[in-house]
Amino acid sequence: RNFRDAAYISGQQRELIASNERLHQLSFLDPLTNIANRRFLEMSLVREWKQQTRANRSLSVIMIDIDWFKAYNDTYGHLAGDACLSLVASALKASVKRPSDMVTRFGGEEFCVLLPETGREGAIRVGRRMLLAVRGLQIPHQGSSVGHVTASMGVACCRPDLSGRYEDLLAAADAALYNAKSAGKDRIAWCCLPDLLAGTARGADQSRGQDFRVVDFCRSRNAG
Repeated sequence: RNFRDAAYISGQQRELIASNERLHQLSFLDPLTNIANRRFLEMSLVREWKQQTRANRSLSVIMIDIDWFKAYNDTYGHLAGDACLSLVASALKASVKRPSDMVTRFGGEEFCVLLPETGREGAIRVGRRMLLAVRGLQIPHQGSSVGHVTASMGVACCRPDLSGRYEDLLAAADAALYNAKSAGKDRIAWCCLPDLLAGTARGADQSRGQDFRVVDFCRSRNAG
């Protein structure tokens, strides 16, 4: 009997540990889109910043925002909006190729992609796949100028060091996203981290176009 009791207790402990592990994993998942959430992104950025500092390699992020999403919700309703977010999240996740690349939901209709050991050109290539993947969904959108759901993207890259902060990298990507939106949406803009440190950020004077480049895949040309 003692043996059976011990085996039962051991089994219960294993189930409890497994349950706790599942709960721990769920705490890092966005329940709507089933991708990593902002909390997990920030934890991963701390880790990758240290790793890329030691390795002296580049780190890139892509901030993504669904264009005219408020108008989409107003036109089709919030349930349709949730379905749209899930479809876009799946398309973004399918666009990354390496296990180390991570697509996360940043909040609302915004997503963030973490790309370790990736420079600007590599990040732009990933962004282009994502841009085309979102277009390829062909989700109807009466409130969009092109008639379907699209996304704008801001790319930022840097070579991390101990004096820097990952928050500055996110802010640089956010500023690039703002420029992509301002340039007409459904496109990518990029900047490097020193551009932000020189004083360009969301809400600042955006006339300093030399700090940013807009990649317009709609018309196969570059502007900026």
